[in-house]
Amino acid sequence: MPKKQRVLTYVALVVIAIAAVALGVSLVLQNQPAGAVKVELSSDPFPLAVGQNTLLIRLTNGDGSPVNDASIEVAALMHHGGSLPLRGQTSGGIDGEYRLPITWSMMGMWTLDVSAALPDQPDPLREQFELYIYPVPAANRSSQTTYRSASDNNALLAAVTEKEFWIVIPQGTEALMRTGQGDDIIPEEIRLKVGERSVLVIRNDDIAHHNVGPFFVRAGETIRQTFTSPGVLQGACSVNHRAVINIIVES
Repeated sequence: MPKKQRVLTYVALVVIAIAAVALGVSLVLQNQPAGAVKVELSSDPFPLAVGQNTLLIRLTNGDGSPVNDASIEVAALMHHGGSLPLRGQTSGGIDGEYRLPITWSMMGMWTLDVSAALPDQPDPLREQFELYIYPVPAANRSSQTTYRSASDNNALLAAVTEKEFWIVIPQGTEALMRTGQGDDIIPEEIRLKVGERSVLVIRNDDIAHHNVGPFFVRAGETIRQTFTSPGVLQGACSVNHRAVINIIVES
């Protein structure tokens, strides 16, 4: 297969994979009506690290008022195995915040499912978060102190247009790349087209800054670049293992 075709196929697979994840998550969340209770997740410390931590789960109504009468259960599962699932439960929020002590046994990527049983709802409210657990408490260079939820990512995908090529850098990317682990966030070559897919959007959810070719994206920052003329941009890249990227804008 020619290189150009491989890259285009790779990009298509990335888009399809993201959409598939969103579809799977939406099946879990589809019974939540507009304006329903919102679940937000933070932690002490932020970000999470191996050892004793406290999950901070905040529930608010559609009007922003706190929900204090829920019973919450959480279940965490490591992506690549090696550790038993973690479970915990709590109830009785204060100003909508529920505190749940939990001990993480291993570093790496985890999926955390939050289930909140509300007195006036027959079915529990569910939300999901993808978390990276650091080996030791890590410095957060971002102003962001909450984790991205599945609902947040669904909202992102719903707003993406055909003119946009999105790159989302998850939390934990720098730590994984530094140790030679993790998957490439993007291929080493991206092809855009003036007037068609001509907008590059990079959202950095990591706690570290990143380079994507000529673009320096600070932790917690989202940048948007529209290309109006053809050209080739090259540079260092911290989100693929070859550490270089070519951004080719075709006419």
